Amino acid sequence: MLVQILKTQSFRVLPRRLVATKDNEPNRRVLEFNGQPAVAAYAEAIGVHVEPAASRFMVNPVGLVAGDEIFVRSPQRVEGASINFYIVGSELALLESTDIVADTQAALESCATPRPSSTSIGFCVSWNCARRANAMPTDIGLVVACCPP
Repeated sequence: MLVQILKTQSFRVLPRRLVATKDNEPNRRVLEFNGQPAVAAYAEAIGVHVEPAASRFMVNPVGLVAGDEIFVRSPQRVEGASINFYIVGSELALLESTDIVADTQAALESCATPRPSSTSIGFCVSWNCARRANAMPTDIGLVVACCPP
């Protein structure tokens, strides 16, 4: 039996880093990044004014990067000049969201291997991030259908 595991990450690592220099870890709140109020530092890193910064959390989350692996640390909400997170990290890379449907389709196509006609294909599509799962288009079935037999 052939078993293939496929993992995709629909984010690109950007060159900017945000280091939590003051935080309230028990409450998962970052008060400062790089010695500046957290919201101001985040807004500067993504090139917007402070006011619209929270609307960019899905497009530009942050993450811990270990080698080629990205572990997303999504901002949850702005609270004053601080940012609350679902999970906190100390040194975070700025990320940019990519097209999750196109990324998944390309990954499925790249891992396809010829199978005997008697072999059935079984799979599970799983999103570990509720925020990304909620943002999924309703046509995800088209991506899944592209997996060659």
